[in-house]
Amino acid sequence: MSKEGKLPRVPEIEKEVLAAIRKLGGEATYRAINDEVRERLKSRVYIGETDKKTKSFFGTKLGDKTARARTSLRKKERIERGSRRGYWTLRKKLSQAKAKTTSGRVTEFAHRVINRMRELNVSYDAINAIRELLQQFQEHAEAHPGRDTKDLIVEQKAIDYILEEEPEWCRTKPNNPGFDLYRIKSDTGEKEWCEVKSLSGKFDQVLMKVPQFQKARECGEAYWLYIVENVSEVDKGRKPNILRIQNPAGRTESITYRRHVWRDSVQPK
Repeated sequence: MSKEGKLPRVPEIEKEVLAAIRKLGGEATYRAINDEVRERLKSRVYIGETDKKTKSFFGTKLGDKTARARTSLRKKERIERGSRRGYWTLRKKLSQAKAKTTSGRVTEFAHRVINRMRELNVSYDAINAIRELLQQFQEHAEAHPGRDTKDLIVEQKAIDYILEEEPEWCRTKPNNPGFDLYRIKSDTGEKEWCEVKSLSGKFDQVLMKVPQFQKARECGEAYWLYIVENVSEVDKGRKPNILRIQNPAGRTESITYRRHVWRDSVQPK
């Protein structure tokens, strides 16, 4: 505990800030937090009167240390900007298991992006648009827990490029099995489906999963496989290459049976 008449250090005040936000219901204005911190410390140390020049708590040493404590807690991701302007809220901790997943990393990234946009006073419409995009990306990440974040980013860039080149295609809802895009042909009204495979480099081979292959067999000529190669060229200002394959199930050259997948299905003599 600090000596009487001496203010605590910033790390100690960080604990008081967290305790104050909890007492105030998990979310509060910075003014309410500062007042609560002052009340909590008043019985232990001499805080002093408000600054004579500013006539305000914020001009005191405690006000300065409390502001620094909030900034430090935000950087440590213990607190974040609240849902309303001027409010601070406790940051919900992700479980260690979830934090290691792609979805957990996307969630962490989304919080950083939204908070940074708020700091830059970006319009609420723009923030909501980014939040919606990140939500879609997170849902997609949850549907593919085994995939690396970089792979998901490459796929998102590939789909964005296809929609830019062929705007008649429409996105499916997140976690949709079997295909990524669909369109209705304007001349015939027929519906077509498209599965997208994205590659940072040149195309060598791609894998179609069971739901995708089953959908391809079901739809026949109405099903497309788009292979987008050299997606990394987008960051260099160059265009990637789209390889379009109609009815991929009808053009299958061979089927590979992998030992580790099929060994339990092998029948004895």
